[in-house]
Amino acid sequence: MATRKTTPKKTAAKKTAAQPIPPTPDSAGGGPVPAPPPISVRMYRQGLGDCFLIAFRSASSKPFYMLIDCGVVLGTPDPTARMKKVVSDVAQVTGNAIDVLVATHEHWDHVSGFVQTRTSLTS
Repeated sequence: MATRKTTPKKTAAKKTAAQPIPPTPDSAGGGPVPAPPPISVRMYRQGLGDCFLIAFRSASSKPFYMLIDCGVVLGTPDPTARMKKVVSDVAQVTGNAIDVLVATHEHWDHVSGFVQTRTSLTS
């Protein structure tokens, strides 16, 4: 006589929602406010080129900003207007204050924004 093997029934795993990061108390003594992320990376897509704005959470209420490169490749249509938009956004986000500026190397697609927007930065 043949016997039938049976397997135990599998129980369904409970689905749980992702838990939000608990809020931190407001420094002014008010209610809780959401904690900012430890690091925020903004990558600008101005064409073929590089420009990254990284914000680090700091002990003070002001983030620490690092800008890595700022350029667009030769041959990009209307490069100065594109880079002025990028620089304008960086200035708005950072309150016109960058803590560290990194130019990884002297290729045009990494540094052209400094040349293309020079007059808008000094005027």
